[in-house]
Amino acid sequence: MYKKNILLFSVIIPVYNCEKYLLNCVNSVLKQKFKSIEIIIINDNSNQKTKKICERLKKNKIFKIINNKKNYGASYSRNLGIKHASGKYIIFIDGDDYIANNTLNKLSNLITKFKNPEVIICKFDHTSIFEMKRKDFKFINNKKNLKNSEGIFGTIEKKYGNLNISNFPSMWPCWRYIVLRKYILKNKLKFEEKARKFEDQEYTCNLIFKAKRFVFFKQSYYFYRYRSDSLFRSVDIKPFQICVGNIILISNILKFYKKNRLMKQKEFFYITIKNLLEYFYMGLISLKEKEIRFLSIFFLKNRISKHINGLTFSFNKTKESFFESLKSNSFNHTIKIYKENIVIKLKKILNLIEHRQLCIYTAWSYSFALLSLLKKLKIKVWHILDSNPENNNKKINGVKIKNDLIFKNKNKNFLSKTLILVCHPQKKTYLKIRNKLIKFGLMREKIIHFYF
Repeated sequence: MYKKNILLFSVIIPVYNCEKYLLNCVNSVLKQKFKSIEIIIINDNSNQKTKKICERLKKNKIFKIINNKKNYGASYSRNLGIKHASGKYIIFIDGDDYIANNTLNKLSNLITKFKNPEVIICKFDHTSIFEMKRKDFKFINNKKNLKNSEGIFGTIEKKYGNLNISNFPSMWPCWRYIVLRKYILKNKLKFEEKARKFEDQEYTCNLIFKAKRFVFFKQSYYFYRYRSDSLFRSVDIKPFQICVGNIILISNILKFYKKNRLMKQKEFFYITIKNLLEYFYMGLISLKEKEIRFLSIFFLKNRISKHINGLTFSFNKTKESFFESLKSNSFNHTIKIYKENIVIKLKKILNLIEHRQLCIYTAWSYSFALLSLLKKLKIKVWHILDSNPENNNKKINGVKIKNDLIFKNKNKNFLSKTLILVCHPQKKTYLKIRNKLIKFGLMREKIIHFYF
């Protein structure tokens, strides 16, 4: 049992325009009926509906509500939450997700049994039927002696040998780790505040490779609300923010990799960095000349080329060429060539397939990039498509986002003249989207997988 004046858990919830799910998230914590807890909500300059919910919650003493004056992102909000936390353990929950019933009592018992482990690794699940599930690794049975020099990653790999490319991404989310606050403060763990996408990857690298006392919570604990057919998770983040943030993350993660001599885990870092680079490339296509110049100076000042030197990645030829140019700090010309090659590919598709109206069904980062290229070709986009009604009528570069249900009652002639570019790196997601659109009457040969 814990003393009444000592809180066991600080639950940190960064929120941004998630009024539809916030109460569900908060209630999943309140329903636990666990008293040794505080809930810290960081409102990241959300809309009025979200603000009103936060104001109502403020009346309950269990809540600390912090209002950001600007939209700083999840990293800034989580760091701020850690500063205001007083609980023994830190729990992160995203504002549109939730946790399972009666888990905090069980976690409390686990902490008592294993004498305050540094990290608790929890299972997570998805809440949607239309998804690409992340493959998780097999959980290890807890032992009395939790000390292990191999770290979380090394222990799982050594015990089961079941860590591979398919389940590396399942290790990235910060919300699956419940961490001793003293460990966070002692090791100066924080989130990179300039990063607005995959911002928790550097933080979790520190956990899975450095924590020595840890325990596994084998029940489903965290429920992640995700729809792979709804490709817009953050339409408000700009490509320039992605480029700067991701290249800082790459630099920081590589410093960590080299400093801790983690060569045995090279494959994990390869996948992590390649993932960050993919989004970096997408952002580059949309950048203005001024932003590219800034990025070039940023590279030189931060000696990024020094940290990425010696790395080789398996991309297509254009991307590999561009990556090599990053090492020498001379990438302006390569950006131009990279764009030109994508334009050639795009022109070929548009010239071969007859159409009257063009739609793009794309993840938000691809939207900026693809719209930028189509604008240069003076090709008009009718709509950006998405299945999430929350995004309906929002705009990206002046083009409206429309729910894909708009095709449901269109006549055959209209549907036959519609060309749709589905931009998503995963072919399985593309096929699910294509099959859905075919049911609406769209022609299979006019639903193209365009990935760059």
